[in-house]
Amino acid sequence: MQANLPNRDYLLRPGMFIIATAQLATVKNALTVPAKAILSTQGRFFVVTLDENNRPSIVPVQAGAQIGERQQVTPLKPDSLTPQSKVVVDGLLQAEAATRNPDARLKAVPASNQ
Repeated sequence: MQANLPNRDYLLRPGMFIIATAQLATVKNALTVPAKAILSTQGRFFVVTLDENNRPSIVPVQAGAQIGERQQVTPLKPDSLTPQSKVVVDGLLQAEAATRNPDARLKAVPASNQ
């Protein structure tokens, strides 16, 4: 991205640069998850969720913009991910492996700083 900025006081000299953040779009009611909760493989993105019985399942998502420590996601299957969904953040690989066992149950612990 390139921008022209006024430099009346010549604060910026050749070779200097700035870092800027620009909001290019606003997505209403966007779902965000901690960025470390996203699994990726071969260009596809997934999150692991727990149902009401704490059984893990894989939910395919489309990854969007990252804002700080959180990543915007859009579920590829409607209603497969909601604001009330329990998303696995820690122990992600073990949770993903547990999705292959239909009898698997995981212990859900609320994230302290998410």
